Amino acid sequence: MIARQKISAAIASYVLMILACGQPGRAATITASTTGLDTGGDAVLGLNSFFQVAFDEGATDVRISSFTFDISPDTDGFFDPNGVSLFDLNGGVPTLGGSSGIAATDINFEILNGGKQLRGTLLTDAFSVGRSLTFGIDTDNVGLSEIPIPVTIGLQTVQVNIDTGADFGKVGALFSVELSDGTSSSTPFEVTRDVSIEDITDGINADPPMEPEPAPQSVAILKLDSIRSVPEPTLSTFAAIAILGVGSRVKRNRLKSDR
Repeated sequence: MIARQKISAAIASYVLMILACGQPGRAATITASTTGLDTGGDAVLGLNSFFQVAFDEGATDVRISSFTFDISPDTDGFFDPNGVSLFDLNGGVPTLGGSSGIAATDINFEILNGGKQLRGTLLTDAFSVGRSLTFGIDTDNVGLSEIPIPVTIGLQTVQVNIDTGADFGKVGALFSVELSDGTSSSTPFEVTRDVSIEDITDGINADPPMEPEPAPQSVAILKLDSIRSVPEPTLSTFAAIAILGVGSRVKRNRLKSDR
């Protein structure tokens, strides 16, 4: 009797362990970067390559549902929906540049939280592992990078703020992502390349003007595990449940006969 009870308890523990633990989480890696001399310059020139998101690693059935660039750690910085208004130029609307399998119709951009956040929401399941995209939009006052620009009116030289790729890491801007299985995470940008203001100024004043190489850059790398999933019941699971049920019936019948 005691032996059968121990066996039944062991089987019950095994079944509960299978159902509770499920399958292990699946790792995913998403990389975001900000690269270039200035967000506004990248946008108005039609390069649209300053901001990049890449789904580097992950399960083939998981998609990126949304991603967010957040510059709220910087008190003054914001995404500018009006573009480079000082020069009456375009660049206020997020515009896709290069991408791998993701079209403009696959994604909807929103500027949120008073201009502090830019969210891209995928309208389709296009953003699968191995794909990436770049886009451009103007920002203002991110970081403290300023360069002297000669203004034609009065030939005066004024300090003009530029938002370099490195500035996003300097101010601790954040990148977050949500996957199609409900997993989400966030991480700050870190500076990977920086360029001195002197080098930037020399490049602008060169004939012809040129950007410093390599361009200033910040990178945010998200490494996360997908939510653990409960597996479909297998034949062995059903067999264990059946054995457990038979054992329980035998135990009840024996107790009745003992009475």
